[in-house]
Amino acid sequence: IGRARCEHCGLQSPDSLYTVTDIQNKNMEVRIGDEARRYPLANDSLITGYNSLSAVAFLSEFGIPREKISASMEKLSISETRYQETVVGGKKIILHLAKGQNPVACSRVFDNVRKYPGRKAAMLFLEDYFDAAKSVENMSWLYDTDFEFLGDDGITQIVVAGARHLDTYVRLLMADVPDERIAHTQENAEAAAYLKPELFDAEFIPSDVYTIGLANDIKAQVAKMLEKGGSKNEGCDFVP
Repeated sequence: IGRARCEHCGLQSPDSLYTVTDIQNKNMEVRIGDEARRYPLANDSLITGYNSLSAVAFLSEFGIPREKISASMEKLSISETRYQETVVGGKKIILHLAKGQNPVACSRVFDNVRKYPGRKAAMLFLEDYFDAAKSVENMSWLYDTDFEFLGDDGITQIVVAGARHLDTYVRLLMADVPDERIAHTQENAEAAAYLKPELFDAEFIPSDVYTIGLANDIKAQVAKMLEKGGSKNEGCDFVP
């Protein structure tokens, strides 16, 4: 993101002085000239890598020693309103802020879901709070968002909820996400009923910045389901 070059005149973004070359196991490797250094991360999200690299570059340019920067980064954590992992019944429930009507934010979240290890399910609550209340006509942001990431074979189930569930359902189909993996409903409170815990090891709940309360309510429903060791959608007559 942000790299550009004109093929005609050669004008391009300047070369990076600080470059992340690897992110894994809550660590990132940063190339500074000919030297490679490792720094701790709060999680393995690419977004966390961007933010942490900015901090490393800024502090390094001011002459702060690498050891001091690394020690400070060891103490960092992600705000639970943006990212939160909980283990229930041997499975993970992950709240992940996505920001409705924001193609870049949602694309990054979908990419994180795709890259997360194991089998994943995703429950999408992407509607902007104000759109959900009064509705808007412009849904073009869905087509600027990389829903194609959700077609990865590691994502075994997707549940879409909210007033715009049909718009998102169509977008998923256009992104070649298999229809048999998708369920959708207008009622947010019904979303958890369509989950099949036997299909996933981790369940993501991407939600808008103004619907954190809703995300926590859904998380509680999913946790209750997993505590019982099964799905509460048995016998459901829902047809996508």
